[in-house]
Amino acid sequence: MNINVKRVNSILGGFIIMSKKRPFIEGLIVGLVVMFFINSVVSTVGRRVSGSREFGFEEKASTIIQIIERYYAGDFDMRDLEEGMFTGLVFGLGDRYSVYMSADVYSEFMERIRGGGGGVGMGARVQAHPDGIGLWIIEPFEGAPAYEAGIRGGDIVTHVDGIDISGFDQETAVEMIRGEEGTLVVLTVLRGYETFEVDIIRARFEIPSVTHRVMEDNIGYIFLRGFDRVTLVQFENALNELVAEGVEGLIIDVRNNPGGLLDVVANIADLILPEGIIVYTETRDGSREIFHSRGNYVNLPLVVLVNEHSASASEVLAGAVRDHERGTIVGNQTFGKGSVQRPFELSDNSAIKLTISRYYTPNGISIHGEGITPDYIVSLDERLMFRIQAISLEEDTQLQKAVEVLREKMLK
Repeated sequence: MNINVKRVNSILGGFIIMSKKRPFIEGLIVGLVVMFFINSVVSTVGRRVSGSREFGFEEKASTIIQIIERYYAGDFDMRDLEEGMFTGLVFGLGDRYSVYMSADVYSEFMERIRGGGGGVGMGARVQAHPDGIGLWIIEPFEGAPAYEAGIRGGDIVTHVDGIDISGFDQETAVEMIRGEEGTLVVLTVLRGYETFEVDIIRARFEIPSVTHRVMEDNIGYIFLRGFDRVTLVQFENALNELVAEGVEGLIIDVRNNPGGLLDVVANIADLILPEGIIVYTETRDGSREIFHSRGNYVNLPLVVLVNEHSASASEVLAGAVRDHERGTIVGNQTFGKGSVQRPFELSDNSAIKLTISRYYTPNGISIHGEGITPDYIVSLDERLMFRIQAISLEEDTQLQKAVEVLREKMLK
């Protein structure tokens, strides 16, 4: 295949669920076989197909295809095998954030990055639960199909269209849920000790990225769901509105925020940080890309709210605020994703999303695998964690602490 690689914007992870069931699940399994092992023992007679000699990738792949064509008992499509092999090739890196995307999946991925999409509309993360591994729902977006169908934060999706997803990685599970507008997807949901099925008709919708309000004591509050293309403009508008209303302090809430675009979070940080380094990235050969703030910023007392689901770009923002001593961090230890991904588009409109560098806070600290430790560690009941935008201040212990800290700052 003649491949023309086109570099696209840097990605700092995070995702929204809105995808269709991948048509090459069987091909994925075969692809992993192609990429990782062949014992040369096949068919009902168990005879060795080749000797123990080493042979090249192309010869090995060709041999496996010949075996499949001769002995496989079921039907198959060669295109599915190819897609599965490409998936397995990137999977072999052992990096959960580097993935192969088919043309359809890549198109939907880029649409989500631009701030829109079609599907069910909910943020989630693969996570263990008492009965195995599933998709923990962080937040169904109000007005989107998942929300209207009764999905709630804290629910766990265990099956998609009857298929157990416990053995799938995050990208695969997400892609199984996406689909064409107007089509049906059936999710098996675990809520507490109850398991039930939810029928959802996929649809198109706009993903809300930023919400804001004025709280008591003239405190401005901004909640960020992600760092997509639309987020910068929405954040700037929210900040300007709050300043125009005369707020005297600011809380930025990135709890449950899985990340997004590096340049977007850098531009948002520029609006609240003094002059200096926001973040820098470093490739394996030591090359660096440095993002600076210009110093023309809104200088209000500041608190940043984080939790264990604050990842990637959220950690860039929190780390920069901490290192500049610009504000106070409140909440729980963050997720710990300190790597940068970039999509590389191929000539057939498919793509690979590849980890290309690590990022570091202004003080040169990598949080990969570690996360950021808040100045004030405050826990929130897990039953409330997944619906923080729907609970009251009296229930939200983390927001209560943020308000308390900010009031003290405002009095100084």
